[in-house]
Amino acid sequence: MPLQCVLFFCFLVALTFGLWGLSVFVAYMAEIKALELVSGFGSLLSGVSAAVMAFLAYVGVNAWKRQLKSSKYLNLIWEASAALRGVKAHKIDWYWSNVFEGYDDLSDFKGKLDVAFNEFESSCNSLDAIVTKNHWHWANLCGDLKTLCSLIEEKMDSKSLDVGCIKHNQELAKLNFDFDRLALDIERKLSFLEDEYL
Repeated sequence: MPLQCVLFFCFLVALTFGLWGLSVFVAYMAEIKALELVSGFGSLLSGVSAAVMAFLAYVGVNAWKRQLKSSKYLNLIWEASAALRGVKAHKIDWYWSNVFEGYDDLSDFKGKLDVAFNEFESSCNSLDAIVTKNHWHWANLCGDLKTLCSLIEEKMDSKSLDVGCIKHNQELAKLNFDFDRLALDIERKLSFLEDEYL
C-alpha cells in the first residue's frame, strides 16, 4: 500500500506541473496578464490539494479499519499460542509425574492437562471461525495433538515402564517425539499466521 501512495502522489505532482505548464503555454499564446496566470495556478493547486487530502483520508480510514481487524486477529492468535504453551507445560508435568516420580494418583495432573486442551481447542475453533475461515484446520491440529496424548496415556497404562521393556519404552519415546514435533509445527504455523497480520 505505501508504494501505491507514493506512486499516486508522484502522479499528482506530475499532473500539477503539467497543468501549470499548460496554463503558462496558454497564457503565453493568449497574452493573459501574469496576475491572472498566478491566480489560475493557485486555484489549480488548491483543487489538487483537496484531491490529495481526500485520497489521504481514504488511505487513513482503510489503514485504521485494517488495524482494528488485525488486532482482533492477533489477539486470537496469541491466545492460541498461550494455550498451546499451557498444553505443553501440563503434558510435561503429567508425564514427569507418572514416569519419573511415580505418583499413584495422576488425576490432578491429568485434569490440568484436560483443561489446557479445552482452552487450546476453544482457541483453535476461534482461529478457524474468525481468522483463517478454513473450516476445521486448527481444530484438526488440536485433535491430532489430543490423540497423541491419549496414545501416550494408553502406552503408559498398558505396561510398566521398567528398563526391561525396551520396545515399550521406544514406542513411548516415539509417541512423545511425535507429540513434540506436532506441537512445534503448530507453533510455527501460529507464528506464520501472526506474521501475516503484523
